[in-house]
Amino acid sequence: STQMMSAAIKASGLEEALNTRGPFTLLAPSDEAFRALPKEQLDALFKDPARLRAFVLKHLVSGNLSSRDLAFLDSVPEVLGSQYAVAVRGRSLVIGEARLLNRDLQASNGTLHVIDRLLVPVA
Repeated sequence: STQMMSAAIKASGLEEALNTRGPFTLLAPSDEAFRALPKEQLDALFKDPARLRAFVLKHLVSGNLSSRDLAFLDSVPEVLGSQYAVAVRGRSLVIGEARLLNRDLQASNGTLHVIDRLLVPVA
């Protein structure tokens, strides 16, 4: 489930932009990935709208990229400009240090991939 990422998008004020623009590929950390953070770090992130916006944008890639598309790339840029390495390890597709858990969930303006960890440190 990605309820915590959905909550982060709502709280960041980016929901409308993400729903009306695009196409995007969202790399959404699973709820378990969020729960791996110390509660005080998570609370601090949600209380700081600017940091929360940057956090959400760091998980967003321009363009509609399926897992098959990603598998052919060496790296992928998030919308703020940082590059994440992309690799196939065994049967897993890895972006940065995050493994894709659930792939190719279609949204109206792109694709959602559920990943097993946050792509950026929160502290």
